Amino acid sequence: MRILDLSKNDIGDEGVDFLVKGIKSQPETQIEHLKLQETNLGEKGCHELATLIKQNKTIVKLEIEGNIVNHRYMQEINSFCLSNKDLKKKTKLPEYQEELLKLL
Repeated sequence: MRILDLSKNDIGDEGVDFLVKGIKSQPETQIEHLKLQETNLGEKGCHELATLIKQNKTIVKLEIEGNIVNHRYMQEINSFCLSNKDLKKKTKLPEYQEELLKLL
């Protein structure tokens, strides 16, 4: 699976936490594009996403529009996107920045 679209599903922070744990526990997961628009994502979910982005080597696009997300957590996700050396080498890294800038 390359694209995982959970948009418009009210999974909230608990669902995102479950998703992140699942992805982390399956290193062979090859998700490249994660769509979480309008999923009732909050601060805890954003923090979990940030830790996933920090460790994950395959996700190159993240869509989280339509969630009420604290600016601090968006910065955390952005900093992990930029600090992940494997992501920095990929040409699609600016997609992260583009999505994040829309929310700031």
